[in-house]
Amino acid sequence: IDGFNHDDKSDGSGKAGITLEMTHCLNATSKIYSSDKAYGYDGTIVAKTVAPQVFSMLPTELQAVIKTVNKSFSQGGGGQFKGVATQGFDLFLLCTAEVKQNPISTQNASDEGTLYEWHAINSSNSDRKKTSNGSYVNWWLRSCDTGGGRYVVITQSGGESGWFSTASHGVSFAFCI
Repeated sequence: IDGFNHDDKSDGSGKAGITLEMTHCLNATSKIYSSDKAYGYDGTIVAKTVAPQVFSMLPTELQAVIKTVNKSFSQGGGGQFKGVATQGFDLFLLCTAEVKQNPISTQNASDEGTLYEWHAINSSNSDRKKTSNGSYVNWWLRSCDTGGGRYVVITQSGGESGWFSTASHGVSFAFCI
């Protein structure tokens, strides 16, 4: 459990009651984009392809209670930071500000999100995650590196870092009920 009453439901009916995060990454790693340009989380391979595949594998009882919530994300393109957009998601990657108390300024758009309660208490546990086979992996966040709009942020041993979006890293979704 990352937090309570943290995320706004997309239908405008208030806050989602509970935000949950996967404790492990999916066994398969993923690229964010097929080219090294970061345009925004909504157009990523993870948001457009991986999340719907994972959602379809969840038990129908869980699918029925997952709330679509608004998530903000930095946008880039052409080597430039181009602001922040907001869209509704069922499954989503966390952003830098949601997992780090003091994120590096170029790897966090100031209005992407706010720190979840669990990550405020357990900040050292946010750097790397395991897959179910026990291997540690770096994992993607939905934040673009605002210093140039070319990289997407990952968590790795020692903190977060901008990384080429064609690299394969771990995927760990969050969702709200």
